[in-house]
Amino acid sequence: MAPCMIRQRKIMTNPRFLLLIGAVIFGTAATGLPAEPDAAAVSSFRSYLRANRLDARWQADDPLRRLDSTELRTAYGDREFYFTFKGAPLPPGAPVPEVIAIHNRALDEYKKHSLRLTVGIDKARKVNRYEKAEDFNAGLMPVKSDSDTKIAAAAILSLIGNEQVHPAVIAANEVTVTATEAGWTCRVSQKRGVDGTVVFDPSGKCVSAKKALNYIPPMPP
Repeated sequence: MAPCMIRQRKIMTNPRFLLLIGAVIFGTAATGLPAEPDAAAVSSFRSYLRANRLDARWQADDPLRRLDSTELRTAYGDREFYFTFKGAPLPPGAPVPEVIAIHNRALDEYKKHSLRLTVGIDKARKVNRYEKAEDFNAGLMPVKSDSDTKIAAAAILSLIGNEQVHPAVIAANEVTVTATEAGWTCRVSQKRGVDGTVVFDPSGKCVSAKKALNYIPPMPP
């Protein structure tokens, strides 16, 4: 085996590297791991997956996780939030054709079977998916002031997951608000964490929401 391939495999199994990637995948807020879901939530989630023909993509190694915070409870009332997140295969560290081919095959399998999904479950056990900007308006508190937008934006940014980061708690005091005639623009910028933006129109409706990692984690030696 080529020396660069051996080094690539050593890096991928290096405990320091795995801890680093775990820190990136499981968010940057120092809030601990989310609470375990109860049986009723898991049952409702399974029913939702079956109804939407997504059940085959939910893997046993990707448990359903609960996300909870003061901001989420204030913004969304009694609704409980859960998510699944399975990180994509890490890209190869060297432009070696064989290594790239192995990664591409792993990525194809990942796309077939992975499931990154955030849902809210209300008291009636109705499940709503939270993914696009308009989705976050379902059950959201009235947004009429700067203080409202801080809470709502923190809750929305907490729920966003993508290829880089999964849902993780963001506090209202991390949010800065700019009010204009067009509504409110809310931003979060963490040091070596995530950048996020939520935009509300004058009626308080969420019209844009995004979150991304703002740094590239270093590769351990």
